[in-house]
Amino acid sequence: MRTKRAIVIVFSYLTAAALNAASPGTSIFSFLKINPGARSAAIGDVIGMVTSQNLFSNPAVAAFDGRSELSIEHLQYLSEINYSAVHYVRNMGNNAAVMGSLGYLGAGGMTKTVYDSSKADGFSESGSLAYSDIVAAFGYSEKLSRSFSWGASLKALTETIDSNSASGLALSIGGYYFHKELRYRGPRQADYVGDWQLGFGIFDAGFPVKGYSLPTGGFLNYGYWFTKNAFWTAEIVSYIDQVSELRTGFEFDIYNTVAFRCGYRYPLSTRGIGSESNVNITGGIGFNLKRFSIDYAWVPYGDFGQSHRLTVVSRIGNNIK
Repeated sequence: MRTKRAIVIVFSYLTAAALNAASPGTSIFSFLKINPGARSAAIGDVIGMVTSQNLFSNPAVAAFDGRSELSIEHLQYLSEINYSAVHYVRNMGNNAAVMGSLGYLGAGGMTKTVYDSSKADGFSESGSLAYSDIVAAFGYSEKLSRSFSWGASLKALTETIDSNSASGLALSIGGYYFHKELRYRGPRQADYVGDWQLGFGIFDAGFPVKGYSLPTGGFLNYGYWFTKNAFWTAEIVSYIDQVSELRTGFEFDIYNTVAFRCGYRYPLSTRGIGSESNVNITGGIGFNLKRFSIDYAWVPYGDFGQSHRLTVVSRIGNNIK
């Protein structure tokens, strides 16, 4: 009863915060829209999958981890921006899990310009400036039945641009449902499969920081298992700064050893980066090595270039079936 009451209270808070809609380009901590996880990024950037790489956005998936897990991610982003994150999931038995995440995004050596009326373009260079973001997240996930789980996480955020900095808190909550009884099929994370699955949630909700809203968003995800080795998923993701996408992707693995992935992102509104015609396709590959797995993803950004993600996962302890 206490758990259900807590869920109602948190959802009420998140709904109120999400209704505080922002206009395009006014969100702070916009790096939260970047997914450093290679597996989900390769499948169209979907966040409604059972993998520790999605803990930042959908903490409900942690309860379905087969065992405790440590994952380390690195993203080579645009304009010499690098983003690294580490996630740890501690399985508390068959029904619950706790999690912790730490991420750092940094970009140093960017040229700093100031207004200069003597210049033809009105600006002149004035040294360089550094930009960085830090996020620390803690969360909890619990199965309310064999097929349904919920989860919540709280992020502590710090953003620094040159000599200016800001800090804030963001709350995420979500749910996950598998239709029919789950079946265990192998040593890799997310090895529970059903006929279909449904994920939903609101992420990064919170109060404005220095007059700027957080990039609060929501998602609704649907996934379908054609066979135990072939999975298709699609989801709608929408942010309060009026950025929305339809994302879909496919994963096929061979003998639970090599996985091939591809995805497509269709913008439902102006994304604000790159050319819409050549930034939609994603792809990647994964290798499973007993207690370890390595995932790679390629995500293009049109005229801005390519981005590459690499994730190494270490599974700890015995499988919980």
